[in-house]
Amino acid sequence: MYYFSIYFFTALIITIIFIKIRLKKNPSKESIKEFLSHHHHKNGTPNQGGVCMFLALLPFFLLTKNYILLSVSTIGLVLGFLDDGQKSKGGLNNKLRIFLWSLTGMSLAFYRYYTYGGQVYIPIINIFLDLKYFYVIFGGVFVYLGTINGVNMTDGLDGMVTFPLITNILFISIVSFFTAHREIFIFSGSILGVLMGFLYMNIHKAKIFMGDSGSVFLGMLLASLFILLRIEFFLLITGMVFVVNILSSFLQVVSIRYYKKPIFKMAPIHHHFELLGHKETSIVFYVWWWSLIFLFLGLFIWFL
Repeated sequence: MYYFSIYFFTALIITIIFIKIRLKKNPSKESIKEFLSHHHHKNGTPNQGGVCMFLALLPFFLLTKNYILLSVSTIGLVLGFLDDGQKSKGGLNNKLRIFLWSLTGMSLAFYRYYTYGGQVYIPIINIFLDLKYFYVIFGGVFVYLGTINGVNMTDGLDGMVTFPLITNILFISIVSFFTAHREIFIFSGSILGVLMGFLYMNIHKAKIFMGDSGSVFLGMLLASLFILLRIEFFLLITGMVFVVNILSSFLQVVSIRYYKKPIFKMAPIHHHFELLGHKETSIVFYVWWWSLIFLFLGLFIWFL
């Protein structure tokens, strides 16, 4: 609670100051893509909110000297920041982006493999599978790319992605407490405070957007924590909101490419519900509700 409170107010104050600077000096602001015409009223909202959250967490990294999480967070922030800055040109080159994301993930996965081996726990069926050195590919590509893309795709409505991140970090917090990973437990309390502080300004009508600087940085950080705790497959449960967004986009692409017909009015799926006439706030509410359900489901399975 102590760490949560400190980092909540730190993030909130930094975000408020950041918004004022952005509005005053008029640098990078959100420019909604043309096909998202129903979101054009959000044009001009300050973005790159990931910078605020990173700055709020920086004291933790420096005080604990956790250079692994600091390195991952810095790389994620820089890559996301560059993507935000290049949005008018389509963002970073897609192949380069995926290569750098995977390289970062494989570096962390190698550390995990070297320290703990290549065993992964598969919940529900309750078995351990030894991937050996193939774990580096599994953790670095599938877990990392899946999580980053899932977080990035879910970041489409005001406050929508922040709360699922909170529920997943809460899961990390509970698991790390019961498995005596003290530093991760303290860190999870800190990042919960940061996310809640940012959410205060990100909820509808958002005064700031997370941007790629936030979604890439937090996606990398979330994947790293699940990898370091060796509970990678639980992401498929507690992170089901992210999984659904990835699947909806994948199915849309496949359907258009091979059948010349879209499944959804727009993907990811939250835009489909918008175009069906549902209010943004209603969609976000149900995403939050399902995030809680998947959190409790994940905890129930973990405690079995």
